[in-house]
Amino acid sequence: MRMVYPDEKLCTAEQVAAAVGGGPCLLSNGCFDLLHAGHVAALSQPLRLGCPTGPLVVLLNSDASIRALKPGRPIYDQDTRALMLASLAVVDYVVIFDGPDCAAEIRTIAPARYIKGEEYRDTQNPAEAQALADCGAEIIWQPRVGTWSTSSLIAVCAKAYLAEEDL
Repeated sequence: MRMVYPDEKLCTAEQVAAAVGGGPCLLSNGCFDLLHAGHVAALSQPLRLGCPTGPLVVLLNSDASIRALKPGRPIYDQDTRALMLASLAVVDYVVIFDGPDCAAEIRTIAPARYIKGEEYRDTQNPAEAQALADCGAEIIWQPRVGTWSTSSLIAVCAKAYLAEEDL
């Protein structure tokens, strides 16, 4: 089996659709600003539960789209975040999207299943929800894994940095 290097997993939505060739795939999306164990567990959990449906595609918020959502972020630029995600064995493709939502990319890729953290169930983007419904995608809400969150990691790092500054 040929090794697929992380940079080979970085694609456009159109390239993913062509590679999948109309076959089913699993889709997730997010900022993945500070990749942590919760992200890795959430992306791998569907495979562990026996619901692989083709390759796993991750739609990644661009730097501009994160800035519009979260002041002071991103921590890592989009190319770094994309490469880190693509380095995960469970991830087959990474697509960077630029805008307030990824509805167009969802429609282009037309996933069979969509995975997202349970904490986003009540705040799901309406355009993305409609695109998933239009594709007939099954939504799999992932339970939160541990207490991991990017915001809590930023707070811990800031506290450690300030403590170091006091020395």
